[in-house]
Amino acid sequence: MKIFFDIDGTLTDFEGFILKHRNYIEKKYGFSITNKKGYDIDEMFELKEKFFDQGFSKEVSKAKSEKILNEFWYKYYFNYCVMTKFRKGVKETLNKLKESGYEIIIVSSRKKTCDKSFIGKLVKYSTILKFKFNRINYNEIVFFENDEEKMKYLKKQDRDSIKVDDKPEIIDELSTYSKCICVSSSYNDKNFNENVCKIQSFENDEVINQVDEIIKRESSLDSISNLQLYSGIKKTERFYKIIKAIGTPFVKIAFKPIILNKQNISSEKPLIYAPNHRKTLDPFFIVLSSDDAIHWAALKRFFTGEDSIFNNSKNHFLCFLTSKIFEGIGAVPVDRGGDTTEMINTINYYLSNSSNVGIFPEGTTNKHPNEKKLLEIKSGILHFAKDNHALIQPVSIYWTTNNPKNKVVINYGKAFSMDNLTIDEGKEKWNNEILDCLSQCEKYDEENKTLKLKY
Repeated sequence: MKIFFDIDGTLTDFEGFILKHRNYIEKKYGFSITNKKGYDIDEMFELKEKFFDQGFSKEVSKAKSEKILNEFWYKYYFNYCVMTKFRKGVKETLNKLKESGYEIIIVSSRKKTCDKSFIGKLVKYSTILKFKFNRINYNEIVFFENDEEKMKYLKKQDRDSIKVDDKPEIIDELSTYSKCICVSSSYNDKNFNENVCKIQSFENDEVINQVDEIIKRESSLDSISNLQLYSGIKKTERFYKIIKAIGTPFVKIAFKPIILNKQNISSEKPLIYAPNHRKTLDPFFIVLSSDDAIHWAALKRFFTGEDSIFNNSKNHFLCFLTSKIFEGIGAVPVDRGGDTTEMINTINYYLSNSSNVGIFPEGTTNKHPNEKKLLEIKSGILHFAKDNHALIQPVSIYWTTNNPKNKVVINYGKAFSMDNLTIDEGKEKWNNEILDCLSQCEKYDEENKTLKLKY
């Protein structure tokens, strides 16, 4: 497992350094600290507000504030980066974690380290040497020009990795899908969500204890304690591949499905496979055409032995077989009209661990597919994508009418993110993508073309 440690304010006491050198601003400009929860000099002293109160315009106030901020760090930057010590316990904590097998990645958004000038290289390599001098072991150190670039990098990392930071805006965003540890300071004195735990220092193994607690909590699956799953995601996905290997030849022989645009399946994970729904057998064709293991959301009656996925046959053996297969592959029971808490927790659990899920956005089979209309998409799938930074992978399923040999056409649309879309925009996006894919399928059906199977 990887653990990402920020430097400024996390491994170092950024707030303490500013407070120690506050006299520079107080004596030179006569300002005093008026915002104890501010992050940098400009926020602590509320420089823009003070200049604005003196009658300057907002633009001039901002420029004067930035001038003082740059002036302060021009004077103290080298002192802070090179001479200031790490927090007590940092060396012992990082070295213990690395010895325990964790991969330690240092991340820092120090702008000057990305400058190719002599000063930039001096700051970059002096930072690296500071770790060497203090005998702090790590696997990699990565520098970024700003927080935005650092965030992009961290979002691409495994969701089971742990991020240790101090800035509240960074923790707020990362903690929507990953576990975070926040190093307490005045500027992050707020309540975070359940994915965030706070520490006061690096002493007394406080960070190590929190890491152990996170690992213990994640492995216990407390959030889905009532679900009869195997003990680990990997085990269910191995079973999934066994079932796929057994079932695929039968599906190919019986239906000879045509697969279109498989290259559109996104390589980014996690994915939410989102097909339109025609018949109970629909998932079989996505299973055989995709290389991914998919945890499908399915009605609870398939888990209790009341119904089977084999054309809804009520045969006792097929119902029993369905329930065991669904349990084994880690499918998600949906209690339509009942309590959805367990279902929500389970799907979030899979997505947060970079596993794929399958959900039929229409919520049920379309009883009148020939009308070429989709049912109203349920918003839950869009919230899952938004909350977990997952991609939605549209898939159209078209049952042919003119082609007696190839009975089904599966067409993969282009995956999309909900990060910058509203729920209504996401509904429209999925709807349009599915309708476009269905039009392509219908065209093949009308031309009665038999294509070479592509898997």
